[in-house]
Amino acid sequence: MISIISLIAVFVSILLSFFLLTVHRERKLGNVLLAGFILLNAIDLSAWFIYGFTKYHPDLELFRRSTSWLINPVFYLYALSICFSDFKLKAKHLPHALPFIVYNLVLLPRFYLADITAKAIFLENYGEGPAAKTMLLNGTFTICMLFYWCFPGLKKIQEDLPGKLCR
Repeated sequence: MISIISLIAVFVSILLSFFLLTVHRERKLGNVLLAGFILLNAIDLSAWFIYGFTKYHPDLELFRRSTSWLINPVFYLYALSICFSDFKLKAKHLPHALPFIVYNLVLLPRFYLADITAKAIFLENYGEGPAAKTMLLNGTFTICMLFYWCFPGLKKIQEDLPGKLCR
């Protein structure tokens, strides 16, 4: 049952993302970032129904898991694009992708370049290994830091809002 529900949720997420990417607005960056956030969540949610496929393609399974490193940073950038009308992606935002890149580079020799048997053993013991614990700790840390970084933007909006309210 959960496989069917997650399949429907992923399908709806893809449709919504497609809509966000095709709708014409003056501030398109926010739509692109929101579509990216929704797609990354859909990729994460797809674990409930693609296990049969990724069992035979362990590289795709671990890469799917690693995309969760991008969910929170993309949402943070989306929040910035909503808070600030002049927001643009700049080189200073690239460090948000570093955990994703480093994680995949660290696993390159240990997993991606290993033989199929070693990959199966790695994934079988994934939850108990340091990779999963690192992912959990980093996810918690990232959420806390991104919430902390969002507060200055929200404070600025709160200060600017009273003068912009309709009377």
